[in-house]
Amino acid sequence: MRAADFDEGDSSADGMERLYRLCDELHAAFAPIEAAPLLLAFAERLEDVSSPGRPVETGTQRIGAAT
Repeated sequence: MRAADFDEGDSSADGMERLYRLCDELHAAFAPIEAAPLLLAFAERLEDVSSPGRPVETGTQRIGAAT
């Protein structure tokens, strides 16, 4: 995924949907305490994102809510 995948002004950007799927897969495979570092490491790798902001907030909330 790229930072552009999360551009809310681009109707073809599907980053949030892909992030939701990733979070669901992480939740199925790991406990939230184990999944959170994986998600944060993923967010750090997004190109051109100095602060992952909404993707990380959404991902951590989704993993936490599923417990």
